[in-house]
Amino acid sequence: MQFTVILITAIIAGLVCALIAKGGKAPMVLAGVILVLGLALGALAISMKPADTHEVRTGSVPNMEAMSKAQNPTWVLFLGPVIGAVGAAIGGKLKRQS
Repeated sequence: MQFTVILITAIIAGLVCALIAKGGKAPMVLAGVILVLGLALGALAISMKPADTHEVRTGSVPNMEAMSKAQNPTWVLFLGPVIGAVGAAIGGKLKRQS
């Protein structure tokens, strides 16, 4: 679901960017910004990630505790910006077609 939401919102953002800029390269610049900032934040998250504690969930764990200790796989952190950049480019092209 996360990647679907990222794609849809990025398409909308690219379309709005193209409407505001009235064409041009603005949606591609937006896609570049999304990609660069997303990859930089992903790298920052990896560098700040605590060492693997090898904790195993035993029995019933409260929801808040489970959410605070959840860890995303590394590939998820870097795939989101790529999908966002592709979505912004698609949204920019939608304006050009209409």
